[in-house]
Amino acid sequence: MSIPPHELRRTIEEMYAAHCVLWNLGFSPDELFVSTPNVLNGDPPGLYATLTVQRGELRFIYNLPPRLSDASSRRFLRAWLAFAERGDRAPKAELDRMVWRSEVWRRKAELAAALTVKGFRFTAEADPT
Repeated sequence: MSIPPHELRRTIEEMYAAHCVLWNLGFSPDELFVSTPNVLNGDPPGLYATLTVQRGELRFIYNLPPRLSDASSRRFLRAWLAFAERGDRAPKAELDRMVWRSEVWRRKAELAAALTVKGFRFTAEADPT
């Protein structure tokens, strides 16, 4: 089953928001990796859009719903790359709205706490709010 266009767009926006929250915590773009692996402990198991945070030996994996089919996984990756290439040309207000209405923004304190439990430390300039 293929992901509907509105869900694909929502997943792209959520991935962008996750990047923004992590950048505000002091992570660099070189520490963030997008993929669509098979997540065996997903609910339900299957392919998911995933953001991996990698800093040295530390790794944190953030899976975004919904579950993807093989075709949807390829569509997501193509759409994500296209968004990332043109994202800086979007109006700042539109990009800000994507972040502020996202699930990751609503749960940013939980994300920061989970990263801390995994051993990550944030820069002095980081602002998780």
